[in-house]
Amino acid sequence: MSEFSRVNEGLGYMKEAEKAATKGWFRKPDWEMAAQYYEKAGASFRTAPQYESAAKAFIQASDAYNRSNSLFLAAKAMESAGSMYQQQKHPGDEARCADCFRRASDLYQAHGASDRAAEILEKAANIVEPVDPDAGIQLYKDACDLYDSEDRGRFGIETFQKTASVLLKHKRPAEAVAVLQRLIDITKDLRNKSTQYRLCLSIVIIFIAMDDEVEASKRMDSFSSVPGFVGSDEYLCAVQLLEGIEKFDAEGIHQVLHGHIVNNLNSEVIRLARRVASRYTADTDGGSHAGGGAGLHAPSHGVPYRSNNATANYNSSDFSTPRTLVDVDDHIPSHIANPSHDHHQRTERYSNDDDDDDNGLC
Repeated sequence: MSEFSRVNEGLGYMKEAEKAATKGWFRKPDWEMAAQYYEKAGASFRTAPQYESAAKAFIQASDAYNRSNSLFLAAKAMESAGSMYQQQKHPGDEARCADCFRRASDLYQAHGASDRAAEILEKAANIVEPVDPDAGIQLYKDACDLYDSEDRGRFGIETFQKTASVLLKHKRPAEAVAVLQRLIDITKDLRNKSTQYRLCLSIVIIFIAMDDEVEASKRMDSFSSVPGFVGSDEYLCAVQLLEGIEKFDAEGIHQVLHGHIVNNLNSEVIRLARRVASRYTADTDGGSHAGGGAGLHAPSHGVPYRSNNATANYNSSDFSTPRTLVDVDDHIPSHIANPSHDHHQRTERYSNDDDDDDNGLC
């Protein structure tokens, strides 16, 4: 069938839908019938392809399904409308697509499909974040909140992880720490504790990247309550990093931050680690500094890690204006710098697989 015929077919379905939705002298609107015709019209316009007309038809189908109390079908139709704007790719379509996906999420949530509602929010965030970072970040946070409020956090681990990555990408490390801290609480009941250990190490590295070794030391103290963290590879890595900063040990810092333990973290955390390593560079003449460093240039604010002895004043409100993170493009292994993620495949592996060692987690 030609495009012209598809358009005419769609227009015919629209007329039938409007007729079914019109109130007569002796009949009420048949919203279910109208919704089906609107949906058929949208499908015809989609194959034409006339994405703008298809999107409007699917929005009308969603409204009609909603009026007939078919919330799940209403959500699916609204999601289809968002997909039309996604395919059309005209200026401003990202915002319209995200709006449709948000409305679809609300309908899924009203139907009781909270996981699907969160997935659609994340999908919307992924689309709008490149053009409107603030709106995208808010959608990611809303998806995390939805998982959390429905006590389904373990099914949203990848969403929390993606949210933290986006926050770090846009130089909002304090907010990323808050997300990762929530994720530590969510994963406390997982049988594979390495997930938590990687999250703890990630937070320590983020604070060091923010030039706040005092808070990094405080967090190390608090993480001692995480079962098994003390003595783990991630714990030893964090201790060596803090001690290396205390001693201005360039070689030790580089070994830690370029080691396999750090390479198993989130890609954005790895980038921060490389930036931290770049601030501690050895002199080419091999000279040495006081404190045991081997020819090291380092910031003057290094603070040693002393468990339960971090006495420097720290004000969490400083996060409102976090220091700018240094931009240094160090080499990152290709399998980490460009990870392949599918954030919409949720399984039970996080809670049931003792041998799970997903390197996509912090």
